Amino acid sequence: MTELQFIANQLGAIRREEKNGRKFIVAPGVAIVEGVMNGELALADEFGKYPQSWDGRPIVIDHPKLHGQHVSANRLDVHSIGATYNTHLDGHKLKTEFWFDEGAVNAAG
Repeated sequence: MTELQFIANQLGAIRREEKNGRKFIVAPGVAIVEGVMNGELALADEFGKYPQSWDGRPIVIDHPKLHGQHVSANRLDVHSIGATYNTHLDGHKLKTEFWFDEGAVNAAG
């Protein structure tokens, strides 16, 4: 099996969970911090207005492309290795739990 490494703004202890017969590695972290991102000003008042809308967003390896163009990771044909849950705004930070599906991570490796 290939080792898969990732870098995240981890906030606390990593834990294991099992839901619906699937095993997950759960890591709390920061998804977005107010400031300039990709040349645009990202304000906490905007990205944090509806934090629950970030729940269920897919976690992917690299940004997905179709025909050389970046596409949304929310597409059905994009392979994800997990999703975000328990998202909330804390000051100027959008904090979430990254739920990595162990089966999907192993298949990606």
